Amino acid sequence: MRAMDMMTPNVITIDPDTSVQALAKLLSERGISGVPVVDSEERLLGIVSEADLLHRAEMGTKHRPPAAPPIAGYYCIG
Repeated sequence: MRAMDMMTPNVITIDPDTSVQALAKLLSERGISGVPVVDSEERLLGIVSEADLLHRAEMGTKHRPPAAPPIAGYYCIG
């Protein structure tokens, strides 16, 4: 099995100005765990997930830096 066999072909995206409240509502209503953030030209800027909502600076649970530097907008895993 490959990633293309499991991926979502019709992706829901948000823009960088989407509020945290709107993001949480979208994830809840659609039953999804994350969404890509894209600019006005549909270029990928990043991905926001449920875990990102839980790891917020004001709660003292801010993310630790990634283990590897980003490559073309993605982080190396493994």
